[in-house]
Amino acid sequence: MEAITIPAYAKINLLLDIVGKRQDGYHLLKTVMQNLALCDYISLEKTSSGIAIETTHPELPTGRENLAYKAAEVFFKYTGIISGVKISITKNIPVAAGLAGGSSNAAAVLTGLNTIYKTGLTPHKLASLGARLGADVPFCVIGGTVLAEGIGEKLTLLPSFPRLPVVLVKPDFGVSTAAVYRNFNLESLPERKTEKTIVAFKEENFELALNDLENVLETVTCKMHPEVAEIKLQMQQLGSRVSLMCGSGPTVFCIAKSMDHAEEIAAHFKKKYREVYATYTI
Repeated sequence: MEAITIPAYAKINLLLDIVGKRQDGYHLLKTVMQNLALCDYISLEKTSSGIAIETTHPELPTGRENLAYKAAEVFFKYTGIISGVKISITKNIPVAAGLAGGSSNAAAVLTGLNTIYKTGLTPHKLASLGARLGADVPFCVIGGTVLAEGIGEKLTLLPSFPRLPVVLVKPDFGVSTAAVYRNFNLESLPERKTEKTIVAFKEENFELALNDLENVLETVTCKMHPEVAEIKLQMQQLGSRVSLMCGSGPTVFCIAKSMDHAEEIAAHFKKKYREVYATYTI
C-alpha cells in the first residue's frame, strides 16, 4: 500500500476533574473522553525521504510545530524506517478549540503509517508513542468512550456511550490552556461527583451520568471569559439536556434531544458565531 486516507475524529470531555498535581507541575486528571463524528481527513503517501505537510487550513503550521509532523518523526525514529511521507490534512475540526484536533491528526498519522508501512504495531504501542506527543494523543489512537487518568496516559475502555446529537459552539477567541491550569485552584473546588459519575458510565447508567457531567476547568475559564458561561446558559435555555465546556475551552458543547433539535440550536448560534457544528457521539 502506497497511500491511505483515514478520518481523525474530534473529542469532547464528558467529565473532567483535576485530582492532584505532580512535582513536575503536570496536573493529574480523571476525565471521560468521547469521540464525535466531526472529523478531519488525513491522507498519507509514501515518499523516499522527508516529511511534508499540506493543509486546507491557512493558519495551520506545516513544519515541526504541527503535531502530525512530530508524529511522523516519532514513528520513523521508533521503527528505524529510512523513508518519508507526504501528509495532507483536510481540516474540519476547529483549531485551538479544546476538541483535540491536533492530537487526533497525530494519532491518525501514527495509525496510517503503521498501515502503509506494515509495521504491525499494536494500538497499545501506538498509544504509547502518542503519549510522547501530548496527553490527548493516546485516547485519539484508541477512540470511543474512555476513562483517562494520570496526565492522560492511563486509559480504561468504558461501555460505548450512546449515539446522541451534539452541538458545538466555538466563540471567536482563543484560550490559553497554560493560563487556565496556572490559575486553577484545586483547594477551592466544592465536593465533586466524579467517582459516582464514573461508576454510572461503567454500569451503562447513562441517564444518571448525564445528570452529573462537569468540567472543573469552567471555574477558571468562565471567569476569564464570561461569554463561555453565557453560551452554556443559552444552550440550557434552548432545551439542551446538558451543556459543558470542552477541555480548557473556549468551545462549549451541548447534548440535544434529537438531531432536529440540534440543528435548531445550531441555527440559533450561527447568527452570532462562525464555528458552530451539529454532530453526534460515536
